[in-house]
Amino acid sequence: MSPKHRGRVAVLVLLKNPSANPWTVAGAALVGRKGEELKPLPLWHTGPIRTGKAGGRVVVELEAAPTEARGAYTLKLWDAEGRTVAIGRVTFP
Repeated sequence: MSPKHRGRVAVLVLLKNPSANPWTVAGAALVGRKGEELKPLPLWHTGPIRTGKAGGRVVVELEAAPTEARGAYTLKLWDAEGRTVAIGRVTFP
């Protein structure tokens, strides 16, 4: 499919950091039930997420054909140290 026929989907995630060390998103992937992976465009984030009441925002935007972004996915986020966050049941209409 040519790029002009692809659309975009986005996920806004609000994260709180339970660790004493700051957490900065370094990568993301949206993984489908059959293991297929949608790679994101450059991530948007508010910077390091520190411990405390206020969380940090991460926006994951993906280029995907309408048929690619259907169904339930797991969103995986990680930092440079390999600490991972997985959020299941991410769905798009």
